[in-house]
Amino acid sequence: MGNRSRNVEQQKIEKDRVRQKKIVQNKDNKLSNVTKDEKTSVEKESKVSGEASPEKISNSMVLDRNEKLKILLISFGIMAALIILDQITKDLMIMNYSVGHGLVIIKGFFELLHIQNKGSAWGAFNDKPIVPIIISCILIIFIIYIYANIIKYRKYKSLRICIVFLLSGALSNIIDRIRLGAVTDFIYFKLIDFPVFNVADIYVTISMMFMLLMLIFTYNGNDLDIMLGNGYLDEKGEFKEKAGK
Repeated sequence: MGNRSRNVEQQKIEKDRVRQKKIVQNKDNKLSNVTKDEKTSVEKESKVSGEASPEKISNSMVLDRNEKLKILLISFGIMAALIILDQITKDLMIMNYSVGHGLVIIKGFFELLHIQNKGSAWGAFNDKPIVPIIISCILIIFIIYIYANIIKYRKYKSLRICIVFLLSGALSNIIDRIRLGAVTDFIYFKLIDFPVFNVADIYVTISMMFMLLMLIFTYNGNDLDIMLGNGYLDEKGEFKEKAGK
């Protein structure tokens, strides 16, 4: 009798354990179903509103059409502002000082000196004015080509900013050549006798310096292929080679 009662008790305990285990499993299933339903409802709402789900937005490396248009408009606006600023500084020098004259800011160190430069930045190719025009046009076409290849990708924001400054400087100096037959330079560090330059030259020099640093430390061979039109990034940011390349 004693053994039989023990067996009965053990069977009851085992049944209770199985019952409790089923209750826990049912609770877990209900929670997982609620989570799935919530996720499904969010996705449905996103489809109805025409918006991408948060996961897709964060993971997508490719900008949509509206985002690209916005970037283009902002880029043109910044370029226009930079070119206008450079042209204003040059016109102020032309109006106030004749060629070879200027204003001493720090005696023996820094001054504004009006120079008409028929060459390129810092007086290079001064005796061959056609050379900087050709170089500038080739540079502008090449940079626009790179910009067109990278504009739709989020990861190249810093490079796009550099390109905007680079194009602004190159275009502003070309405007000078067309308008005046030479580029107006006026920033002169007399202490080291550094070649006279202008605001547009600062745009070009700083942007090219940062672009070089990014090419060395940030971007790799795949990024170069994308810039040159030999590859692209898919929605997940994975590099793909273009067919026939």
